[in-house]
Amino acid sequence: MIDLKTLNNDPQLTSITIGKILKKVRKAKKITGTELGEKINISQQQISSYERGVNNISLKLFFTILSELGITVNDFILLLNKEFKLDEDINYYHHSTSNSNVKANCFFSKNS
Repeated sequence: MIDLKTLNNDPQLTSITIGKILKKVRKAKKITGTELGEKINISQQQISSYERGVNNISLKLFFTILSELGITVNDFILLLNKEFKLDEDINYYHHSTSNSNVKANCFFSKNS
């Protein structure tokens, strides 16, 4: 599971998380890695390496990619928060159900 403390202490995990979200957005917009690369003058292989977190992305290129994908930094942060919210829910469910006195539906009642 990813949590903010782990993310802050692991630059590789930060790159992986950023890349994962960029890839989700690109695919949702039905843009191939090749098409995106052509629009911003880098190879499809380089796009793939950023999306997999193999290479760190520069801030300038990050903004260029966001612009080409048609999302703002605020949109990206919302997607990042959503990614962590899912992990928080999974962690909550795991910890809650490990206690035999807690009912299995606690996962759903957390957000009620």
